[in-house]
Amino acid sequence: MSPTPSTARTRKNSAFRSDARKVGFALSFLKGIALAWFEPDLLDAIPGADPAWADDYSEFVIELTTNFGPHDPVGDAEHQLDNLSMKDGSRINKYI
Repeated sequence: MSPTPSTARTRKNSAFRSDARKVGFALSFLKGIALAWFEPDLLDAIPGADPAWADDYSEFVIELTTNFGPHDPVGDAEHQLDNLSMKDGSRINKYI
């Protein structure tokens, strides 16, 4: 018997009731250099001395974007707009 929509919704909402769970879920998707950045704090954790981002999702996002986000988002957007072009074989009607 499959769960009812309200049961499934309740289960989904309860999965991330705490910021620590949100952070843990987001960390599970990291790999490469991003994971390596957070590993020392995860592996060498001293009880009671967790980093600020460990149980605060907003702090985690700030830490992540500060270290791995675009360094010049305005410049990146300008560059993308300057190099915007229609693909070969496309027609303008596709973009309007």
